[in-house]
Amino acid sequence: MSNTLRVFLSKSIFVFLLFLPGFYSTTWDTRRFRGPASFDIRHLFHASYVYDIPVATGSRLLDAVIAHWNISGAVSVQSGVPTYVFLTFDNENVGVSDSGQEFPNLIVNPVIPTIQKWFNTSAYQLPAFGTRGNAGKHAIYSDSLANWDTSLSKRWPLGSKQAAAGETRAIEFRSEFSIC
Repeated sequence: MSNTLRVFLSKSIFVFLLFLPGFYSTTWDTRRFRGPASFDIRHLFHASYVYDIPVATGSRLLDAVIAHWNISGAVSVQSGVPTYVFLTFDNENVGVSDSGQEFPNLIVNPVIPTIQKWFNTSAYQLPAFGTRGNAGKHAIYSDSLANWDTSLSKRWPLGSKQAAAGETRAIEFRSEFSIC
């Protein structure tokens, strides 16, 4: 029986910027198409753990019930991903529709940190027909994600003989839980 706690922690910080110019009249307006990539997850934290519960009585019968228990799990937390507001029709009248290359006008900050509303839909206006919107490829970030997976397991060793180098034989019962 071991009395061990094993922990692995990692923290990542990424910034993915992307430049995707349009295919028509906005090709030279580069500021509008520079912004966070759709897979830009700024912060990512992960922790995993395994703890061998240190219980032993010396009695084979009691140890078969209360010894060799293990708790393990993983916790992941990440910031939200960006999304963009764009027009799905040819408002600039350049002959390309539903391309995601045309933007509305941005009149106020769209970010509202409330539970009731994810972002301010009134922050955008449709530009006059035949004109470009000024919103560009700025991002509205989705909510962050958190996930915790944990398990409880019990091992029953099958004898003390080695099955192969460094291996032992055992039967294991495992119960897993996930909280998102």
